[in-house]
Amino acid sequence: MIGALALISVLGGGLAMAAIDDALADTTDSSPDDDTLNGSTDNDTLFGGAGDDTISGAGGDDWLVGQGGNDSVSGGAGNDTIAMGGDNDFYGFDGTNIIDEAGDDLVRGGRDSDWLQDASGANTLYGGLGDDIIIGASDGTDAEADLLGAGYGDDVIIGDNGDTINGGAGDDTFGVLFTFGNGSDPVTISDYDAHNESLAIAVSDNAAFDTLEWQVNFNAASGTATVEIWGMRGTEAVTAETAIVLQNMTAETAAAVSLTLADSLDDLTPADDGPQHLGRSDDTFTGTPADEDIRGMEGNDTLNGGAGSDTLVGGDGNDNLSGDDGDDRLVGNSGNDTASGGAGQDTVTLGEGNDVYGLDVTTPTSEGGDDIVRGGRGDDWLQDADGADTLYGGLNDDTVIGASETGADAMADLLSGGYGDDLVIGDNGDTMTGGEGDDDFGVGFTFGAGVDPVTITDLDAAQETITIGVTDDMTLSSMDWSVNFDPQSGIAVIDIWGAEDTDGTMTILPAETAIMLQNMTTADVANLSIAFSY
Repeated sequence: MIGALALISVLGGGLAMAAIDDALADTTDSSPDDDTLNGSTDNDTLFGGAGDDTISGAGGDDWLVGQGGNDSVSGGAGNDTIAMGGDNDFYGFDGTNIIDEAGDDLVRGGRDSDWLQDASGANTLYGGLGDDIIIGASDGTDAEADLLGAGYGDDVIIGDNGDTINGGAGDDTFGVLFTFGNGSDPVTISDYDAHNESLAIAVSDNAAFDTLEWQVNFNAASGTATVEIWGMRGTEAVTAETAIVLQNMTAETAAAVSLTLADSLDDLTPADDGPQHLGRSDDTFTGTPADEDIRGMEGNDTLNGGAGSDTLVGGDGNDNLSGDDGDDRLVGNSGNDTASGGAGQDTVTLGEGNDVYGLDVTTPTSEGGDDIVRGGRGDDWLQDADGADTLYGGLNDDTVIGASETGADAMADLLSGGYGDDLVIGDNGDTMTGGEGDDDFGVGFTFGAGVDPVTITDLDAAQETITIGVTDDMTLSSMDWSVNFDPQSGIAVIDIWGAEDTDGTMTILPAETAIMLQNMTTADVANLSIAFSY
């Protein structure tokens, strides 16, 4: 008996696109070139790829993924989620949006109440209209200085090391995260209204301090007020350091400054019905039966959604995402991620890195539901189990497996390797597309089980190979194949048969159709080469 994993060893490890598009609804993936992707009024999913892409979501609640390159992204109306790569990108959108990635980015909110949060890089975040939450702070040691502008509305703006903040119109709340003794630069606030706006500071190692104090020093010549903080850490007196510079101040407004000392960055961040951001360390989160939206940010995160229809975003780092029950959305982003959708109809986007979906390489997991899984720019391993799944490898050399170990997976999958030299393995009724590159195809087949043939849509017979693995307990002594080709339809039908040796008694197995090849020519058929493993 040979199964899907054995087929991989035999092959060396290393559906028509319209059907893929139908299965993905409004999902679009670009090439490694500079692409322009336009969404619609529906809920779109657009993937930019490695080039300098222009991506527009238009209406709807969109998922926009820039990946590599210097991208320009506009979400349009609706509550959009945007995840970008590590280059220098531009964002512009309306809706309640989440930003989480690297690079020196320009981010512009829209007419609604936006949540804008940077990761690494010297970023410019501008909230626009609405009551926005803008976060340029991490753990108080972010080495890059951000420009944070809230625009109109009553906004919350949080910065750290060297950030410059402008609240704009409205009564705003300012937060500063500060770390003693690491040489961090003060945060500059250009338009603090001491009479109508709130100011708070959180010291990153607050728990170590017994007392914290602050004072304001006003410089009439420059119109600036500096906020210094100091404290006692056990018997150690911590020298005062400048944490905040307030510009455009007068003696009267400097005297009116009121400062709240918070315990942590979480205390600076307002309660919100939207996503929960876990921070930049290695986080572990286990969900509840409720529908949850969890963003891991940086670090090697382990996120388990539990029951409910959850959204789990790993962010940077090597993350482990498990949706468990419910119709979940999993996003790995950067790093070498491992994702498992669990029961329900899940959507998985793995992003950059060499990612694994569906098993831990040696032990298959049991996945339920009709899942959509998209790899990214790394060498990804995507494997389904139960359900009629759609697996798309994306860029690089991927392994995409829709076959079970028995060759009798009851559900027909859509499998696409995407770009790169891919290995695509299917069984019972699966439709497989290799995409760009020189791909290898594997087919799992069981005699006498009434399985449907596998369809391969784009075999290049001169460059690509097919290996058929017979997945039953028969003692086969030989296998052979024949092809029936219809030049008018371009379809070639592959029938296989064999001889079984049972205790010296030879039985000829009748021919069964194992594969249908689409878009074939007479020259392709002449170059066909099929190997067997049994």
